[in-house]
Amino acid sequence: MWNKLKQWLHPDHITRSSIKEGFDDLPAAVCYFTPDGIIRLCNRQMFRVYRALSGRDLQSLEELHQQVWAPTHGRRVDGKNPSFVLPDGTCWLYSEQTVFGEGVRPHVECIFSEVTDLQRQRQELLRQNQELLRMNRELRRLSENVQEMTREKEILEFKTRLHDEMGYGLTAVRQCLLQRKDPAELEASLEQMNKAVQLYRKDSETPPEENEWDVFVEDAAQLGVTVALQGPMPRQRQQLLLTIARECITNAVRYAGANRLEITITPQGGG
Repeated sequence: MWNKLKQWLHPDHITRSSIKEGFDDLPAAVCYFTPDGIIRLCNRQMFRVYRALSGRDLQSLEELHQQVWAPTHGRRVDGKNPSFVLPDGTCWLYSEQTVFGEGVRPHVECIFSEVTDLQRQRQELLRQNQELLRMNRELRRLSENVQEMTREKEILEFKTRLHDEMGYGLTAVRQCLLQRKDPAELEASLEQMNKAVQLYRKDSETPPEENEWDVFVEDAAQLGVTVALQGPMPRQRQQLLLTIARECITNAVRYAGANRLEITITPQGGG
């Protein structure tokens, strides 16, 4: 722009009025100041933008600098070059430089370029990026929920299968005891129960308690059930007996409203 204007500013060139007429038609707000800050050439758009920022007419470069630093009206947006949002909602990017020309004194060139559409596009892009981030977070959360639900479903299916297997084992043990079957059959049923218990213990994420029997009694008390144990607790069968006892309490409380569990252990065959 200065390459054309530096010729227009020369005294021997075309008239000042013709320069002013073409200069006023520029879409950008442009003003040239002498080195001491006096207006040399300024178009209508610059006067309009400055008036929107300050509420008064532009008189000097110093006044323009004051409004660029802290506008009276509108809002400054900092960046590589500051931009200004005027009260009417339009956005203008400010730039300033010193220009030189042969036979012409240096001048300070100040330009406000309208970037309203660009600013709106940037804001829309920012909004879309924020929405994408929100959607990504939501998708990640849903994915984690699906994984957790899948894991819980697998655990539930596994524990249901163990529950059924232990239920079958309990039924077999009960029948062996009531029908006084061969001890070998009872031992086989207990072995089936023991395998199910071992699988359950392997799957459990909670480390075993130091005194699981006391924990079991406390848990039963929370359910309103008093546990009475008669006879020695065999250490090698403790986990199996605890599993059977928990199953008994669960079913007795759920289906019969029981409040007491009596367990009698009688050693047989020397142990």
